[in-house]
Amino acid sequence: MNRPLWLMVILLGCAIFPLASYLARTTAQPQQSSTATSGAASATSTGVPLDPAIADSPEFEDAAAEQVRMNQQCRGCNLRGKDFSNADWSRVDWREADLQQANLQGAKFINGVLTGAKLQGANLTYAHGYGADLKQTDLRRADLRWGHFLNMSLSRSDLREAQLDEAELRDADLTFANLSHASLQKTSFYGAELREADLSHANLRGADLRYADLLRANLSHADLAGAKLDHAILPDGTEVTPQ
Repeated sequence: MNRPLWLMVILLGCAIFPLASYLARTTAQPQQSSTATSGAASATSTGVPLDPAIADSPEFEDAAAEQVRMNQQCRGCNLRGKDFSNADWSRVDWREADLQQANLQGAKFINGVLTGAKLQGANLTYAHGYGADLKQTDLRRADLRWGHFLNMSLSRSDLREAQLDEAELRDADLTFANLSHASLQKTSFYGAELREADLSHANLRGADLRYADLLRANLSHADLAGAKLDHAILPDGTEVTPQ
């Protein structure tokens, strides 16, 4: 091959190589961006636990509530005194969360997990907690009036001086629960498990205790005026026969 032809090949290669390198770089950049985006989406979809410190910020109620729902958990979060009325947090894991004095009026905790949570003095009026797990929770002086808590587990929970007037606790598990001095007027405990529960000094006027199991429960000084006890199992193991 003569010299002019070699020179032409060399010059053509010098012109094409930079162009090919530029095209390769610009093609790779969108792919890297796409990978980063999908990675972030993956981290979100796997449910990154919410940092409990976030709850201390003034913007938590608006900015992080959606994150809680998305992650389906807020274990150990400090939500004391926050306003989450009418929030839908069904199936969210709230284990060991601090919800003292929180406004949870009308909130939904359907099938949620609140084991060991602190709900002392919280407002849970009209709340919905069907099937929720509240074992060993602190509900002292909490307001649960008119709430719907069917099939809820409150075993070994502390409900001293709590208000549950006209609440629905049908088929709930309240074994070993402490309801001493609680207000339970017209509360429905139909079919509920109240074995070894402490109901001393409780106001149970007009409460529905039909088919409830009160075996070895403490009913000392409890007010049962007007309560429905048909087929209930009394503390001594006897069953109430309808008149």
